Parts: sequence; C-alpha cells; structure tokens
Amino acid sequence: MAFDPGATYRLRMRARVEAQPGREGEAFWAGVYDPKNKKSHGGITRKTAEVGDGYAWYDVAEWVPEPDHYFWVGPGRFDVKAGAASAIRALYIDCIELSRAD
Repeated sequence: MAFDPGATYRLRMRARVEAQPGREGEAFWAGVYDPKNKKSHGGITRKTAEVGDGYAWYDVAEWVPEPDHYFWVGPGRFDVKAGAASAIRALYIDCIELSRAD
C-alpha cells in the first residue's frame, strides 16, 4: 500500500467546469468510497453558481485509506427522465493531489 497505515490523508482536485449558459444545477460531485463496507468516506457536490470559469482547487475528503478504497468524480446529476438537461457542457480535471493531513 502506498499510504502510511493509520494515517489520515487529504484529497484535493483541481477542476474546471464549462457551464451551460442560462442553466443552473449541479456542476460536479466527487468522493471516496469503500466498496467492501459500502460506505462513503467524504465527498463534495458543487452547483454551477458555486464554481468560476477557470481552474480551482476543491477539497474532496480527509480519510484513513484502506485497501479497496477509491476516488471518483463525475459531472453533475440531473433527471433526464423528467426532461432535465445537464447544467454543464464539460468537466475538466487537471490535477489530483493526495497528501498526509497530520
């Protein structure tokens, strides 16, 4: 394992959102998941009104990594069955940073 056992780590990502003009909604969501225990270890959701035009750093989670944990990120959710459309055109991830938090 690439992490120090029992140590807390911080996960950040540098992202840019290309919003759809005139639409409001989720820009993206991201987090850390433990499939073995079916448990989240933190995450974030950002709305289009909360993100700017350029790249910015976002704190995703602080947790103690274990085998099988994984990081995920996705574009904002929307209800296509109800006729909704995405609030964004694109989501770009420039960097992912992992560092010890303690």
